[in-house]
Amino acid sequence: MVYKHFRFAIAIVALQLLITFSLACLSHHLLDGVMSRNTIEWKSLMEEFCLVVVVAPLLETLIFQLSVYDAFQFLIKKLNLKRNTKDGLFIISASLVFSAFHNYNWLYHVSAFLGGICLNYAYVYFTKANFYPYWSVTFIHCLYNFLVFVIRHTLL
Repeated sequence: MVYKHFRFAIAIVALQLLITFSLACLSHHLLDGVMSRNTIEWKSLMEEFCLVVVVAPLLETLIFQLSVYDAFQFLIKKLNLKRNTKDGLFIISASLVFSAFHNYNWLYHVSAFLGGICLNYAYVYFTKANFYPYWSVTFIHCLYNFLVFVIRHTLL
């Protein structure tokens, strides 16, 4: 059972990387590198690593998955919607909120929205499986951010 969930998590990370690098290529070749214009200036690599790879996934999963999911469930429990409809509405609305807080530029919004769909879908998946949804999505987010961090600082 754990292996199945681990494979799912790795598939979500791979999908996120595919989305990110596809948009990065589009940005680089057609949009004058708009996606690489990040407004955060880090004081050190260690600060960037700690905040991006450790702190952000812990806090963002708490805020944009766990809290939004619980609030969403509370708000729509009176509506007579099918479970899949409720899940789909959660995934879209939570992804919009997630992307709104990643406002470096318009293409980064798109990337964050699509990445949010992956993370929120994973949250629904792990919630239905009753398999530590907070920690599972935090792991996915940490791994994705770690891989992007490593690639950015070694290959680019």
